Amino acid sequence: MGGYGRTDSLISLLFSFAGRATRAQYLLGHALAGVGAAASVLLAAGILYGVGASPAVLGVAMVVIGACGSWISVALGVKRLHDRGRPGSLLALPPGAALLVLLAQASLRLSGAGVLVLLVPAGGLFLWLAVEMLLLPGNRDDNRYGSNAPVSASTKPCPECGEALPTHASWCPAAACHTASVDQARS
Repeated sequence: MGGYGRTDSLISLLFSFAGRATRAQYLLGHALAGVGAAASVLLAAGILYGVGASPAVLGVAMVVIGACGSWISVALGVKRLHDRGRPGSLLALPPGAALLVLLAQASLRLSGAGVLVLLVPAGGLFLWLAVEMLLLPGNRDDNRYGSNAPVSASTKPCPECGEALPTHASWCPAAACHTASVDQARS
């Protein structure tokens, strides 16, 4: 993470559950994952069909691609919730509510209006999560999931205080935590 809460590499953005992701990173990550998944499906289908593999082998390949896509989606969602200062476990609320609706419908043999009444709260949770992740900005300040310092290729964290420094800097002028080392670097 480079001392920051923001995600500073593509691998970290797509596969790690730690840190924070801005709205732009969240959307870009999903776009990249979607393109990657589509390309993987086409490539796997083409290769497996070309070598005469059985449909079961193609099915296993699709399950693996789907599992990777699900992991990426959950990792991006957790980091986006972290950017809002919320725990990543909130990502489980809408699917959990939908599962409860299905279980209630099956066990109570509900139909029509009964299912619709149960779907309203589940739909509300999906809507809340969409607003939370897509429309609302992240916390401006640092939160328990990381700092709000921008990650840039032209900056590096100060090893002592974590302040963003230009890559070429040899000392941190803003850090009061190590003024003695700053004085030594200047002389």
